[in-house]
Order: sequence, then structure tokens, then C-alpha cells
Amino acid sequence: MTEEAKLSQEEIDKIVGLLDRIAKRRKILIWGYVAAAATMILGEIGALLAIALVGPGGSLGWVLLVPFMLTGFVLWGFGRWANSLRVRSGAS
Repeated sequence: MTEEAKLSQEEIDKIVGLLDRIAKRRKILIWGYVAAAATMILGEIGALLAIALVGPGGSLGWVLLVPFMLTGFVLWGFGRWANSLRVRSGAS
């Protein structure tokens, strides 16, 4: 009663290509998250060291915002790169 759906080699190749692009896109996103976390941790350590070196009389509170900005740029860059591989629906 059940029929097996048979795919042509062209359809199989299309599906495999689609899965490869999805896997590559996810791998780029994961590396982006790792890079963003490293940027945040190292940036905050650097900002705290800069504040400690200035001493009690200095005003470097704005330095604590720099790691957030750098992390945003890292996430934006990796997101753009991953979106360039976006899988489009429909026949291609």
C-alpha cells in the first residue's frame, strides 16, 4: 500500500547542497558567538586594567562601553557573513 518516493539524482544533489549550506551557515554563527564571547571577556579585562592604571583621580568610565561596541561589531560581521549564505526557498 505504501509507495516509495524515488528522487532523481538532480533532486538529491540539490538537497545535499542545501544541507551543506545550512551546516556551513550554522558553523559560521557558532564561531561568531565564540569570537563575541572572547571579545567581551578580553575587552572587559582590558578596560578594567586601563581604569586601574589611571588611578583614583582619572575618569575612564566610558572605557567599559568599548567592549560592548566591539562585541556588537563582531556579531554584526559574522551575522552578515552567515546571511550571505542564506538558504533561499523556492526553485533555484
